[in-house]
Amino acid sequence: MWITWRRLRGVFVAAALTVFATMAWALYIGHHAQQLVSEYRHAPCNGGAFPKAYATHCQKLLYDYFSVKDGQANFVFALCVVVLVIASVIGAVAIAGEFDRGTVRWSWTQSLTRRRWWIDVAVVALVATAMLTTPLAITMSWWEGAVQYSGRFYSLTFLIDGWVLVPVAMLATALAMTLGVFLRRPGWLIALCVVVVAGGYYVEQRSFRTVLVPPHTFVATAALIKGGYSMTGPNDQSDIFFAGLRPIGQARLPSSAQELTYGDATAACQNKLARQLNKGPNPIGNESSAEFVTFSNRCDAQLGLQYVDVYIPESQFWTLQDREGALDLSLVALLWWGGWWWVRRTRS
Repeated sequence: MWITWRRLRGVFVAAALTVFATMAWALYIGHHAQQLVSEYRHAPCNGGAFPKAYATHCQKLLYDYFSVKDGQANFVFALCVVVLVIASVIGAVAIAGEFDRGTVRWSWTQSLTRRRWWIDVAVVALVATAMLTTPLAITMSWWEGAVQYSGRFYSLTFLIDGWVLVPVAMLATALAMTLGVFLRRPGWLIALCVVVVAGGYYVEQRSFRTVLVPPHTFVATAALIKGGYSMTGPNDQSDIFFAGLRPIGQARLPSSAQELTYGDATAACQNKLARQLNKGPNPIGNESSAEFVTFSNRCDAQLGLQYVDVYIPESQFWTLQDREGALDLSLVALLWWGGWWWVRRTRS
């Protein structure tokens, strides 16, 4: 283990400097955003209830805050890429680098068995990745709360808010180690691992999320609230997978073609009711909000449709974090076992 650590020490130090610089930037941006919000909420701005004399000052505070908040997309994306690159480099240097340099022959002629060599190298590499990404995950989780960058369930936001960044990074390291037994060119290996893990994580967000946490279904109805048309639904922090019409009693989500058919049928029904109620050259679009609510609910009932929101509630955020993290760590264990099993059969 000590020899492996000495070989990885330079990579670890360079990665640590990158991580600390990223954390410092996140702390600065988060603190700056908190200052702007705090100043806007207190006198003289009072959270928006400001005197006209301070309108320019308070509007500038709000503009500056949203500039900080909305200007972080590139930072978040770059951070995720950097984390995957760092994790892949650690895994590639630990295994493929030793094959590439030919030093694996020396390691295998010592008293350690090949499998013991694999265990020692893998433990050092995975622990190094965890040590680098754990403080970064904690910092970025605070940063997201301070800046309120976007909804917590969005793919990139979900990755940096919580602890799932750590197992994702460890997955990249484990993949690089296992593939390094076969693909012994570190440069190509790093690029391949970054693409595969990023693509796999995206698929996990889109395809496995509803398997890991069963979604809720909310039946929304048109209503008249404060004199205006409104559709009630889950709060904005929920992860909404579908919002639209589907037949009453149907559990599966409609296809895009079915959504279009349902929408056209509803619009035709509403237009028919509008013509019956409003006479003249332009009967459609002149109805009041109360009339439109009546049209919407009556047409949905006639067509046997209901407007539903299918979503994961915000209260399930940490449940989903834990289950996605457990899934990623399970893949790490599987890759580790695969490398441990195969390294005895490979040629140096």
